[in-house]
Amino acid sequence: MAVQVRTPTANTVIGRFEDASCDIFQVVGPGGNVIVSMTRDGLLNPTVVPVVQNSLLALSTNQPQSVSNIAVATSLYNLALYASSPGTGAPGSKLNLTLSWTQGEPRSVVLQLSGDVDSIQQENYVFLVRAGGSMTLTTAFTSTPFFYDIAAAIAILPTG
Repeated sequence: MAVQVRTPTANTVIGRFEDASCDIFQVVGPGGNVIVSMTRDGLLNPTVVPVVQNSLLALSTNQPQSVSNIAVATSLYNLALYASSPGTGAPGSKLNLTLSWTQGEPRSVVLQLSGDVDSIQQENYVFLVRAGGSMTLTTAFTSTPFFYDIAAAIAILPTG
């Protein structure tokens, strides 16, 4: 029996095991350390290194952006964020960066990027999210749009 390992969001095959006679497959690194384990249903569970679940990259955009992820397991998740503006926007222009997640109940954090001054936002947030819960990063202009760069990655962290 063959098992295919698929990415959680695009459902793209990233690995295939011809011998699926066991319930858990493990990727072992140097020294015998288990890096990632994979269940028979194709879910990735990191044991040593973070595994990126979803990401976003938009350069020199003046459009709202978003990236989201559904938690494959109850675990810690990291959202790494970089956003920058060259300062060429209209006076007082702002971009809201909203991080939302569910931890029993919906929660959110709102950051702001100024468009009229050269500015950078670099953040790392760690969330405890239950299996099936969601994490989302969205951007929205509060006034006149301006050009900005944004990169973000959502990763599941090893938790034991």
